[in-house]
Amino acid sequence: MARSCVLVLAAFLGCTFSSSLFGPVCAAQGSVALGRLLADAPASSDADWRDASAPVAARVRALLDQMTTDEKTSQLDATTHPTGGVDRLGVPAFQGWNECLHGVMDTDPLGERTPEDTARGTTSFPMPLGQAAAFDPALVRAVAGAIADEARAKSNIYRNSTGTVRHLNCFGPNINIFRDPRWGRGHETFGEDPYLTGTLAAAFMQGLQSNDTRYIKVGGTCKHWVAYSLETSEGFTRQSFNAVVSPRDMEVTYQPAFYACIREGGARSVMCSYNAFNGVPSCGNAPLLTGRLRGDWGFDGFIVSDCYAIKGITFPGRWTNTSAEGHAMALKAGTDMACTEYSGHLNESLAQGLVSAADIDTAAGRVLAAKFRLGVFDAPEQVPFSGISASAIGSDAHMALALEAAQKSIVLLKNKDAAGRRLLPLDAGALKKVVVMGPHARSSEVLMGNYYGTPARRITSPLEALQAALGADKVTFEQGVYLDNYGADWQMENAAKACEGADAAIIFLGLSSIKDHRIPQSDFLEVKADWGSFDMHSQHTESEGYDRRSLELPGMQETFVRLLARLTSTPLIVVLVHGGPVDVEWLQESPRVGAILTAWYPGEMGAQAITDVLLGKVSPSARLPMTFYYNNYTRQNAMANMDMAEFPGRTYRYLQVPVLYPFGHGLSYTSFAYSGLAAVLLAGAAQSYNVSVTVSNTGGVAADEVVLLYLTAQPSSPANGVSFELPRRSLRGYQRVTLAPGAAASVAFPLGPADFAAAVHAGAGAQAAAATWGIAVGGLTVPLAAPVKAGAPASAPSLGMSAATPAQAAPGELRAQSVASP
Repeated sequence: MARSCVLVLAAFLGCTFSSSLFGPVCAAQGSVALGRLLADAPASSDADWRDASAPVAARVRALLDQMTTDEKTSQLDATTHPTGGVDRLGVPAFQGWNECLHGVMDTDPLGERTPEDTARGTTSFPMPLGQAAAFDPALVRAVAGAIADEARAKSNIYRNSTGTVRHLNCFGPNINIFRDPRWGRGHETFGEDPYLTGTLAAAFMQGLQSNDTRYIKVGGTCKHWVAYSLETSEGFTRQSFNAVVSPRDMEVTYQPAFYACIREGGARSVMCSYNAFNGVPSCGNAPLLTGRLRGDWGFDGFIVSDCYAIKGITFPGRWTNTSAEGHAMALKAGTDMACTEYSGHLNESLAQGLVSAADIDTAAGRVLAAKFRLGVFDAPEQVPFSGISASAIGSDAHMALALEAAQKSIVLLKNKDAAGRRLLPLDAGALKKVVVMGPHARSSEVLMGNYYGTPARRITSPLEALQAALGADKVTFEQGVYLDNYGADWQMENAAKACEGADAAIIFLGLSSIKDHRIPQSDFLEVKADWGSFDMHSQHTESEGYDRRSLELPGMQETFVRLLARLTSTPLIVVLVHGGPVDVEWLQESPRVGAILTAWYPGEMGAQAITDVLLGKVSPSARLPMTFYYNNYTRQNAMANMDMAEFPGRTYRYLQVPVLYPFGHGLSYTSFAYSGLAAVLLAGAAQSYNVSVTVSNTGGVAADEVVLLYLTAQPSSPANGVSFELPRRSLRGYQRVTLAPGAAASVAFPLGPADFAAAVHAGAGAQAAAATWGIAVGGLTVPLAAPVKAGAPASAPSLGMSAATPAQAAPGELRAQSVASP
C-alpha cells in the first residue's frame, strides 16, 4: 500500500503516530474527550448552563445534555449568516464566519444590516505585512484591540436589534510563513521570519481577545495550519497540493508561529488549511490536529476548517469515497467546525456509524465553550464588553491609530540622487510644482489590500493627499501608465512633457490584490470615494487563489519610468503600493530615480501617511519583513518545493544567492551608530546571555530606529553521517527606540537555550546541532561559542526541538570583534 494511503487510513482510524508527523506507527486509540477544558466535568451535569458563576466545563456539559443531535451539529457550521440557534432553549444564532485581518470586514448581506450599523464603516488598518514592517508588537496589539472594539460594537448593535450574535468569531491572524515571493496571499501574513511572525501573532491575539480573565472580547483564529503558501502554481491548486515537509523545516519554520499564537497569545481557535501535509489532508490529519496541537501543545480550543476545505477530502477516489466518509474523517481527526456547512454531512455520517454521538459531543462542546467565554449566554451587565457602543466604530482614536500604523509601516528603500544627495524629504515650502502620476496616484480602494470592509471615512487618494498638503495649484496629475498592459505612447509622452519645470515627479506604481470587489454604497455612508471610475486595476496581480508568475512590475510600469528618466531631468520619486516583493533593480540602480518608498497596502489612512513621509513630517523607520529578490530567483526555485535549505535557499535564513533588498533593510532621514555590543553569559544558567548594545542618533532628525538582534550559525561537519541545515542567520530579538538628534540609548536582549534550538532529522530522532554561534546587531558581531559536538544530548525547549548546546564558558563578557556588516 502506498505511503499516502497508509497515512490517510491511519488518520481516518484515529491512530497515534510514534514518530509524530513524519512516519506512522498506529496504536489503538479511543475517541478524544472534550480536551482539557472538560476533562474534569462529570458525564452528566445537573448544573444550570445559564448560571454565569458555574465553571465553563459544567455549563457546557449541562447545555449538551439538553440538546438534540441536530441542535448539537448545528453548532458546527461557520457561515456568514448566524446558525445554531435553539429557540426552545434560548440559545441565540451565532455567526461563525467573520474576517478581521486588518479591520472588521462586512461578511453579512447588505439587506440584514441595521441603519445604525451601516451608518458607520469600520477602520481599515495596513495589511499585516505592512504592520510587520513596523517591528512593533505594541502597535499590532493596539490595532487588534481597536478591531476587537469595533467588532464588539457591531455585535452589540445586532444583538440588541435582532437577537443574533455576529462579529465575535474572527478568522485571523494569517500566520503562515511567506516562504516564496510569488505567493498571492503573502501580504496577509507577517512576513518570512518565524520569530517575528510568532511575536506579532501573539500580540495580535492578545489585543483581539483582551486580557480579561473570564471573558474574551473577540475570538481569534490562528490560520492556516499548516505549511500553506501556494494558491495556483506549477499545475497545483491549494486544494490539490501536498506540502512535503521535513521534520527540520516543520520544527524551525512552519510551526513556531502557531505555537506562539496558541501558547503566548492564548488563541481559542485554529484553522486547518486546504493543502495536504505529508500525504494527509490537513483538516483530516489526526497527528496534526489531535497529536501536535492538543497532545503536544495542550490546545483546548476548537479547530475550524478553511472554507470548503473538507470538500477537498470528500472527492471520490482522492481521500475518501463519499461525503459522509470525508466529513467523518475530518471530525475524528479533530476538526470541530467547518466553514461553511458541516451539520448535514455529519448527521449522515452518524446515521452510517462513521462517527459516534460522543464525537459530536466533543466537537460541539469545544465550540460551545468558546461561546461561553465570549459571554454569548450571559446577561449583558455581566459581560464587560457589552457597553462598547457604535461610537467606537471608525472613531477618531482608531483613525489616528490607523495613520500611525501606516506611517510606521513605510520603508525607505533608496534615497540618493544622481549627485549622491538625499532627495527626501521634500521641502514643502520650496516646492513650486509637483507632478503626480502612475496607476495608483488616483487610486483609493487599492490602498485597502484585501479582506476589508466598508471604510470608516472617505478614502483619500495619494493625489488628493498631496494636493491637500501642498495646494491643488502646485500638484498636477498625469496618468502616464496603467497597472495592466495598457499604456499608450502618447500618454507616457504627455506625462514626460508635464514634468517640464517641475521640482519633483512622484510616481505611484505597484500591484493590486483587488479582484472585482466593490463596496456597495449606501445613503447611510459618508464614503464618496471615486474608486469606481479611477481605479484601473480590477485585474488583480496578486490575491487569494492567484500566485504571481513574475516578480517584475506588471504591464509597462518600468518602461514608463525609463522613458521619464530619458526624456526629463526632473527628480523622480517612486512610491510602491503592493503586497509581495517586486524586482525594481533598474529603479534602484538608475541615478535618475532618487528615492523609492514601499508603502505596502497601507489602509484607509495610507495616502496621508505617504504624504507625511514624503514631506518629512515623519521619518521612515520601517524595515522589510520580507526579502526582495531578483526576478531570476523564481527560475531557480520551484514554488512547490517546501524545503527551506535546498539551493538557492528560502528566506534570508537560508539564502545562498544575492538579493535586491535583504530582510531588515530600511533607511531613515537621520543616521544611527551602533557601539558596545556585548554578550554576558549568566552564571548558573546554561547558554543564557544578556546582550546589550548602544544606539546613537548621529544625524539631525528625531526618529525611530528598529534594532535587530540576529543569531548566526556556521555549521560544523556533523559526525556519524548526520545531515542537517542550520539557518545561517535567525532573528532572535528586536526593539524600536525613539531618539532625538545626538541622543543615545542602551538596548538589551535576553538570549536563552531555546534560541539555539535546531531540529535535525537523524533517523529515529533529533540530535543537537554542531555549529559555531555568534550574534549580530547593527553591523557588529560577537562570537558566542566553539562548535558543539554532534550527537550531544538535546534538551527540550518549548517547541520540542532539539537544543544545540553551546560550549560552556566562564561567566563574563564577550565583546564585539568586528564592525563589518554581517
